[in-house]
Amino acid sequence: MKIVYTVVEDLRLSHTLHTALAANGVAVISLHSSSECLSHENRHVASCLLLSEGLAGMDCGSLPYLRERNSPPIIIISVNGDVPSCVRALRKGAHDYLTVPLMAPRLFQAIESAFDADRRLRAELQETAELRSRWASLTTREAEIMHYAVRGFLNKQTAAELKITENTVQVHRGRVMRKMHATSLAELVLMSVRLSS
Repeated sequence: MKIVYTVVEDLRLSHTLHTALAANGVAVISLHSSSECLSHENRHVASCLLLSEGLAGMDCGSLPYLRERNSPPIIIISVNGDVPSCVRALRKGAHDYLTVPLMAPRLFQAIESAFDADRRLRAELQETAELRSRWASLTTREAEIMHYAVRGFLNKQTAAELKITENTVQVHRGRVMRKMHATSLAELVLMSVRLSS
């Protein structure tokens, strides 16, 4: 299942979009505001947001707000589009920028690209959530050991810093690797970078 959310004030354009998308097996949900899609119950499927440029209360300044809250990719539809408006929208986080009259091949290309981007984003969010869950499963001591390990400390150096035996460090480090599902120190370092970002 795929969903296209629309916030389009032109009723004729809205009807045309609904008809064309439904004919291609894409579910269409009309919204009254762009922020409605953030809490929509179907956000677990590939989706995107078609948004009319120039709607009351909507300008390019609201795009970062939507993107920061992991909204589906946003495709701006403009009646009077020009190059500066397009550049501004893309810089603010729009996935694509289309002008009316809409050409069907271009519209579907933009929507499929947005669906792909949304799938990637949701996969990354899921991976990050799982990584944070693994991190939360570490004990305080294991978290300390990981802290030193990813900074290149040898077991002997870590033991001296924490005033514990080298064997204890080795045991905790093994537990860290298992709990974090890391197969190498390099992978653990990458996980640490992702967690810190």
